[in-house]
Amino acid sequence: MQAKMKTKKTQKQLVAFALATALAFMAARALLSLFRSRRKGCPEIKIRINLTTSEILNLADCIVSKSKKIHDSVAVVPLDKVAYSNVIMPLAELEAEQSYLVQSCLLPRMVATSKDVREASVEAEKIIDAHNVKCSMREDVYLVVKAFAARGEWLDPEAQRYVNRLSLDKTENGKLRVNDKPTHTYPILRHCKVGATRKAVAVAKDQRCLTENTKILEELVQLRHKMARLLGYSNYAEYALENQMAKTPFKVMEFLVDISENISKSAAKELQRLRDLKREEEGEAVFGMEDLQYYMHKAEELEFEIDYATVKQYFPVDSVTSGILRIYEQLFCLKFETVQEAEVWHPDVSLYSVFDSSCNQLLGFFYLDMYTRDGKFSHACVIALQDGCLMQNGTHQVHHICSRVSLAKFSGIRVESDFVELSSQLLENLCHESEILKMMSGFYKDIHKPVPDEVCRALKKKRKSFSGLKAKQKIVLCLFDQIIHTNEVVDTKALLRDLYPKEMLHIPLLEGTNPAASLMHLATGYDARCYNFIWSEVFAADMFLSKFKGDSLNWSVGIQYKNKVLAPGGSKDALDILHEFLEREPSQEGYMKEHFA
Repeated sequence: MQAKMKTKKTQKQLVAFALATALAFMAARALLSLFRSRRKGCPEIKIRINLTTSEILNLADCIVSKSKKIHDSVAVVPLDKVAYSNVIMPLAELEAEQSYLVQSCLLPRMVATSKDVREASVEAEKIIDAHNVKCSMREDVYLVVKAFAARGEWLDPEAQRYVNRLSLDKTENGKLRVNDKPTHTYPILRHCKVGATRKAVAVAKDQRCLTENTKILEELVQLRHKMARLLGYSNYAEYALENQMAKTPFKVMEFLVDISENISKSAAKELQRLRDLKREEEGEAVFGMEDLQYYMHKAEELEFEIDYATVKQYFPVDSVTSGILRIYEQLFCLKFETVQEAEVWHPDVSLYSVFDSSCNQLLGFFYLDMYTRDGKFSHACVIALQDGCLMQNGTHQVHHICSRVSLAKFSGIRVESDFVELSSQLLENLCHESEILKMMSGFYKDIHKPVPDEVCRALKKKRKSFSGLKAKQKIVLCLFDQIIHTNEVVDTKALLRDLYPKEMLHIPLLEGTNPAASLMHLATGYDARCYNFIWSEVFAADMFLSKFKGDSLNWSVGIQYKNKVLAPGGSKDALDILHEFLEREPSQEGYMKEHFA
């Protein structure tokens, strides 16, 4: 009797569970149906950009529900029955299917005009991130993936790379009020003649969140180190760099020290010139970190005599935008078209379609949202909304649009973090060539009148000025980043007090400061990888000097770059991509020659 009652109770529970599951599935289908029905203009664009607050939160719940269902199905695959079709493919398809849904939830937090919508997007991000953290900690799924990896089944290189990543992955008084944001501090440090004011601003800038963030950073470093040790690594940097171009902390330290030593002589000459300028203007006052930007700017004004008010007149935004697109069209055999009457989140936003001009094949789309406004994310960035569609504030869109891979994991700029900036750094090199500057310019009263030759020469020469000191400022923070992530317990303030005078040619750290407390890269995905920017700068200079110098718009080289560097996305090792394009090992010589010769 008790057994029958128990059986009936179990059956009722199963019926209730099945009903709840069916209702959840129907709700998800209904929401997605509504989601799709609202598409306008371009059916190829799956991302939705004007969702309401409730739609955003409901969609986030659907994303989590579908993801949990797939992870649950993978987790119960018997270890002796693992196959690509029941383990790897469901996870890869889930990632591809949900990428645009996730971005539909997250994009509004950065661009929506409604505060309520932005807040809903932030809440959706928390929901999705919390779920992703749980997924990343699922040992049951990991063991199934690991069992498949251990079988050694033959896979094409891209699929094998995806499996490898899955099995290794275990993000009133008349005075002016000044705040500590770069929009205020940078102009003051660059233009203020009063040394005491510069110092006060520099100290305030490097004391931001000093007490709170120093403690948080040092605890964060300890937790990262413990996590890495649990996973079998000697330190966190070793773990973080395993899938990067550099591979090891030793290689990064070797790279940074080598660059630092090679530029020290140039940096010392540059610093002496700045000290002489300060002596002329302020007497025998000690030269400090607060003086670098001001006297570098003053020296450049004296040497180059560039009237930036006049220069700006040759670079109206429409001329620059259309010029950059023409450069891409010529180099990479592309064609850009503005999508008329496109659905956008603000009148300033434009939508472009991108075609392969050789065959008129549609490659993708990108939104261009260039201007600041209240509530908008304030830093330049690129966001991959879906494969072939992105929201663009920087120079990465071509890399994303031109990638040709099978798996979403490796599409576009989903490459090693020390490789992702190479394409934008290469463009920066190109944009200082006279031929390219003229394509991007046009006098605002007569756009057919490009920037004069003498201005082109001055801008290029100015770019190389104080290269040593500018690089030293980057290197000191990169070294700091590596040191704290190769040690478990570090006094960050004491470390910077020691590093600064050694690397900055005896210029001490400002008393009572800790720049690391406000260096967001240490907590936003660049931990142990702050070297990425100077690494990319060095190897982009190598590519530019080897392939593009003197013939910036060489179509043949551009197509090689498109096919060998951009097309693979992250499906191949970045070092192999670079080696294949250069036809040799990458080198620092191009960087030294371009900036210090």
